[in-house]
Amino acid sequence: MEIVILGIRNVFIIFIILFVLAIVADSNNKNKNRLEEIKKVKTKQEIELQTKIPAYNKSLKNLIDKYGYPIIGQSIKINIHDFDKTGYPIHYNELNKYDLNKEIISFRKTKRIWICGNDFPMKDILSSTCIDNKEIIKGGITLTTKTNKGNMAKRAIVGGVLLGGVGSIIGGATASKKTVVNQESDITNHHYTVIINTNSSSQPIIQINLGNDAFTAKQIGWIMNMASKIPKLSDSANNMFYESDIKRYLSEKSDKIK
Repeated sequence: MEIVILGIRNVFIIFIILFVLAIVADSNNKNKNRLEEIKKVKTKQEIELQTKIPAYNKSLKNLIDKYGYPIIGQSIKINIHDFDKTGYPIHYNELNKYDLNKEIISFRKTKRIWICGNDFPMKDILSSTCIDNKEIIKGGITLTTKTNKGNMAKRAIVGGVLLGGVGSIIGGATASKKTVVNQESDITNHHYTVIINTNSSSQPIIQINLGNDAFTAKQIGWIMNMASKIPKLSDSANNMFYESDIKRYLSEKSDKIK
């Protein structure tokens, strides 16, 4: 009989070991497949970048030749990350970095501003506002009932003294219980949209969706505010600032090359 029990126990142990190994192997395969997918995406991006970067640099040069050097600090790249359905950035997308349709660029010399594929006179920027269509996911509520074990033991002893065995059951059944309510924290998902009002008949309203990127939303608001002030500067003051823009732009470009 003992031999049979030992045999069953050994078989059970072997089964558990094989089960664990199967789980580990499956997990390794999934990780391997995931890494292969990431590698494929990265390779695809690298191939696309070989043509996209030169095209981007050429288009940017055309803008600079037309409008002058950009104002460093008043230009921003938008949505260079991919977002999940809740608006949180999943990973950095290198392709988005080289897309003029996802950039805002200010040009002081000609008092123009490039907004996601279109350029406007700075004086045509009327206002900008940020709307947060936030979604609040209520935290779950769980109820946990706890029995006072010490109190239950005392009641069972007293019940046994008074009523015998049945009294033990009655005493234990009447032990005090406490229900604890656990409230999980609410989760807030932000969905920011910047709305820019312009004096353009062809594009009076520009909407820029930013997911949960509050920083970029604030930056765009600041850039639009500065753009509205530049046209009010005198030509001499504007030219003086533009000389500084040229130096900063060329210096930053030189640092990137190094």
